[in-house]
Amino acid sequence: MTLHRFTLATAEQLHQLHGGAAGIKQTQKRLTQLQAEGLAEFVTLPQAGRAKAWHLTAAGSAVTATFPEALRPGAPVPGEQKPAVRHGREHLLDVGRIHAAFVTDARTRGEACGPLDLVPAPELAAGGAEVYRPAAHLAYTAGTGDERHRLRAFIERHRPGVGDEQTAAQLAACARVWEQTGEDGSGRAWERRWRAFPRLLVVLVGTAVAGVRGAVADLRLAAWEL
Repeated sequence: MTLHRFTLATAEQLHQLHGGAAGIKQTQKRLTQLQAEGLAEFVTLPQAGRAKAWHLTAAGSAVTATFPEALRPGAPVPGEQKPAVRHGREHLLDVGRIHAAFVTDARTRGEACGPLDLVPAPELAAGGAEVYRPAAHLAYTAGTGDERHRLRAFIERHRPGVGDEQTAAQLAACARVWEQTGEDGSGRAWERRWRAFPRLLVVLVGTAVAGVRGAVADLRLAAWEL
C-alpha cells in the first residue's frame, strides 16, 4: 500500500517507513517477490551506486486500488503510474525522503507519524476553478500522554535557483485556500475540515547550510512580486 501511495520509492525508504525488527534484506525480498508476481517493477537510478527505485505495475496498482487506504482524492488510476515515474522521479523520491525523516524522528521521540500519514499531491479548492496541489499533506501526532495533539502541514519541495517563481505561486495558492470564506459567507471554508489550518513547510533540496539564508531571501522576493 505504501508503494501505491508514493508511486516510487527505494527499498531503503520503504524500510524506514515501516521499521520493524526485520532487516532491509527482508524488504528487498518482498519487493523481489512482488516483481516475480508481476505487481512491481524497478528503475535503476543513475546516482547512488545505481540503486533501484520501485513502483507498482498496472496490475499492482489495480490490486491496491481496491484497498480502503487508496480511496483518496488524486489517487493514481491503475496504469497511469509510468509517466509519473518517467518524468517526476527526483520529486517523488524527495517526497519519500521527507516522509521517512518525519517517521524516523517520530519513533525516536515516542510520537506518531505512520507510513500512510503523508498524502502526496492532494487537490484542494483554492477559489473558483483554481486548485492548490502541494507536494504533500502531512499529519503528525506530537507530544506524549495527555499532551498529545495532532499537527498538519502542507509540504512544498523547493530547489533554490531553479523554481523560485513556481514555488512562490504555490505559496500564493495556499494563501488562497486559507482566505476562502465558508458557504454561508462567514468564517473560513477550511474550518469545516480542520480544527487549525495546516502549517506550510517548505523543504529546500540540494542546498548546503551556507546557502539556506540566500535561498529563503530569493523565495521571499519571488513571492512579493505575485
